Amino acid sequence: MVKDGDTLLIIVENEFVRDWLEMNYTTLIKETFSELTKEVPEIKLTCVGKKGKISLPFDRVADILNDINNLSPKERERLFDILRKKGLNDKV
Repeated sequence: MVKDGDTLLIIVENEFVRDWLEMNYTTLIKETFSELTKEVPEIKLTCVGKKGKISLPFDRVADILNDINNLSPKERERLFDILRKKGLNDKV
C-alpha cells in the first residue's frame, strides 16, 4: 500500500484479487483507514504485471522515485535491503 495524498493505492498480484477486493472490501478498507487516520482516502487498486512488475502511471512512478530520493541515507539503505531480500530488484 502506498498513500498518495488522499489516495490509498493497494497493489495486488492479479486482476481477480483486485476485482474481488474492489467489490467486497473497498468500503471496509476506507472506513478502517479513516478511523485510524481521521482521513477519508480514495481507494485505488492496481495489480502487478505479468512479469511481476507493477503497472503504474508515469507520474506515479515519478512520485515514488521522488519519495525514495527524499529518504535519509539510512532509510534508503533499509529500503534497498528489504528489496534485495525479497528479490524484487537484483540491481539495487
